[in-house]
Amino acid sequence: MADLAREQYYESLADLRPSKDNPYKTEAVLNRTNWVDGYGTVHELKDMERDHLQNVLFFIYRRRDRYWLNCNDVSLIEKFKDGDEFFQVVIRNSTIWKSIIAELQRPVEGFNFKFTVPGEAE
Repeated sequence: MADLAREQYYESLADLRPSKDNPYKTEAVLNRTNWVDGYGTVHELKDMERDHLQNVLFFIYRRRDRYWLNCNDVSLIEKFKDGDEFFQVVIRNSTIWKSIIAELQRPVEGFNFKFTVPGEAE
């Protein structure tokens, strides 16, 4: 009976080990065109508020060392001296980074002419 419990325990630990398909590994995060938050909710960039998009960029920047050290391709850790260099070379050229920048550069919908609302001061 103890052997069965031990075997089940080790199987459950094996399930917790990160796999190559881990959605939070660096390659998975940087190759996306959408954002997956910590709860696993997928957010389409076009549906996100500008402030939220800027917060995502800030989050990625703050976590640059984590992304550098969390690559599936471990050789990248040796190729870059630190997370700052990894950020400049890899992250700023990634799909997610460029997609967010493109969304932020998209013009805000509004009027392309000036007008005044009656009764309001200019």
